[in-house]
Amino acid sequence: MTLEKNGGSVSISASGESAGLQVKLAGILHYEGSVDYKILVTAKQDFSCSNISLKAKINASCAQFINGLGAYGSYAHNIRYKWEETKQQDTFYVGAVNAGVRFKWKAQDYVRPLVNIYYKNLPLHIPTETWDNGGRGGIRFETGKEVCVLDAYTGAFRIKAGESLSFDFELHFTPFKPVDYKKHYAVRHSHYNNLKNGYKQVDEAAGLGLNYVNIHHGSEYHPFINYPFIETENLKHLVQYAAYKDIGVNVYYTVREHSNHMAEVFAYKALGDEIIYRKNGDGHSWWKGVPEWLTEYFGDTILPAWRVYYKHGKYKGDADISFIVRPDSRLDNYYIEGLDWLIKNIGIKGIYIDDTSLDRTTVERAKKVLAQNGGMIDMHMWNHEEPRAGDTSCMNLYTEILPFLDSLWIGEGYAYKKLSPEYLLMEVSGIPYGNASQMLEGGGEPFIGMLYAMNNRYGWGVKNAHHIYKLWDDFGIEDSEMRGWWHSQNPVCTGNDEVKATVYLKKGSALICMYNFGRHAAYIRPRIQETLLGFSPRTAFRPHIGTIQHGGRADLHKGLRLGAKKGMILEVKA
Repeated sequence: MTLEKNGGSVSISASGESAGLQVKLAGILHYEGSVDYKILVTAKQDFSCSNISLKAKINASCAQFINGLGAYGSYAHNIRYKWEETKQQDTFYVGAVNAGVRFKWKAQDYVRPLVNIYYKNLPLHIPTETWDNGGRGGIRFETGKEVCVLDAYTGAFRIKAGESLSFDFELHFTPFKPVDYKKHYAVRHSHYNNLKNGYKQVDEAAGLGLNYVNIHHGSEYHPFINYPFIETENLKHLVQYAAYKDIGVNVYYTVREHSNHMAEVFAYKALGDEIIYRKNGDGHSWWKGVPEWLTEYFGDTILPAWRVYYKHGKYKGDADISFIVRPDSRLDNYYIEGLDWLIKNIGIKGIYIDDTSLDRTTVERAKKVLAQNGGMIDMHMWNHEEPRAGDTSCMNLYTEILPFLDSLWIGEGYAYKKLSPEYLLMEVSGIPYGNASQMLEGGGEPFIGMLYAMNNRYGWGVKNAHHIYKLWDDFGIEDSEMRGWWHSQNPVCTGNDEVKATVYLKKGSALICMYNFGRHAAYIRPRIQETLLGFSPRTAFRPHIGTIQHGGRADLHKGLRLGAKKGMILEVKA
């Protein structure tokens, strides 16, 4: 076996052979905790065996939750999975908040699928020749009191003389990093779902104590999706104005689709199908039909994406018409150079990316480029747990890029009040991966959010995020220690499994945040372990939180009533 260090990675290689087989192993371990293995099996003669298996034994204490292969952010249970063409189920996560691992099994010549509603046009190529083995293979997960076992098996296997097959898989060990709560509490977004005037948005943000403004495409400063290179002077002046107010500007910029207004659009056409992805299947589009402009210049196999029709302003009567581009192409290099230009010439402080097919290496490169001005990568996710998107988990889908993201916005399609507390922990909060998150759908649910240090974003349908920020500031949450309902040293027990409590601890004071996930009202008398709390509480009250909660005294000894799907935030002091 050979071992080679190269910057932030370590590569290993090994080989061995028997009378019938030659096996070569190559692996690379990256600094953030990901491992990529390729095991090449070559037959020296016709060879058959009863099974080829990849087994992993996981300590039960590190196997509290699972995600993938038909499980969605649930407590660990037995899994029997057979590969399916229609589902993007090639990953499995098993872990607890402080230790976990995500497995990914890959086909030879792996091709990254399209994401979002475009998935069926480039779906997952299941590993037919290796892990699936023509339907004989599958994946089993068995729980146990001491050890849980994951087994990816092929079943009876045959390989012809001279044939080579690669059994590829990835491991990602979580969390990738500690959650930076201080940074999370300090980053406060103004994020509108309409084309609000940028200067007014900046002024409003400054008045509310918000410090980041996200600029969407479709606005006068950034009219064309993923191409912020036309209204550059307008955008630069807005960025400079925001900087004067100590506000950073994030620009919507990714590569899932590109606009017909970009200068390079016909250069893309000249490259044939290298950049432009053509229809292949029954994948959906956001809009019915294909815009005439696209069919005229690119043919009727073009895959239309987002579009905006301008009804006023400079581009009145025009339209931003976009089309899907191929993942993992040379366009990734163009994207990184464009980002570098935006930082150096426009002064943006970060980028806002939507569901993306960008790979680990490209997002890592983007993060390094943004490091020159301390910029951030902010990512939104739409719930992919539906047939159009391959019935997959977003956290499994995007695991490889999570280490390089600064904030998560999860997201569209997540009905928070209908979700279980363990699902919210695993699929929405980001905490098991070392990330922090924010809520979107319906403005979120503030009491649920506080169980996971989440707020919503000001301006996206609702305008109450600043009330939670005021609570954070009044309490001094940046100096607290969060102990979630899952924490073994949580000092508060509600006595009701359907009522969860998360505590934010400071010397001499604490916030106790509770939410009733049940379908009926609950009467609880919180039991506080003073040794874990660190002090003996003498007073308890409900802090006034704008439109979210009325203030008032609280008597912990008499008990509290929480309505179904309702929450309460208390502050206790020594």
